Amino acid sequence: QFKRILVFMLASTLLFALTACSKSDGNAITGKWAVTSYKYNDKIYTRDEMSEMMGNVFDEAYGNTVITFNGDGSFSSKPANGESQSGTYKVSDSEVSFYDESDDLITTMTISDDTLELTVPDINVEMYILYEKQ
Repeated sequence: QFKRILVFMLASTLLFALTACSKSDGNAITGKWAVTSYKYNDKIYTRDEMSEMMGNVFDEAYGNTVITFNGDGSFSSKPANGESQSGTYKVSDSEVSFYDESDDLITTMTISDDTLELTVPDINVEMYILYEKQ
């Protein structure tokens, strides 16, 4: 009898801890995220600094993008240039994975402290777009 109560209490505590941890991860990402800076050669550049280096076209293509993460696991992305995109997301310890409506992987973003890092696609250098929660 005592062992059953002990096992039940241990299982309840573990379940509560796992639930609390998973909710905090989801809640931490829920909301609107916007581009605040760029990382290139391990240095952080503001949007203005990057526009000076790469020209306004670069920041116009990426800089005004806003991603909204909803608590139900869905997201919507509104880039400055291009079509809006929506789908679902999953959070792991180190990244956010984005899926389209067919559940195909679109891309991933790395979670780094209070930022999300997206590797700039289709260029020959390693550059990241940094998003911060608004």
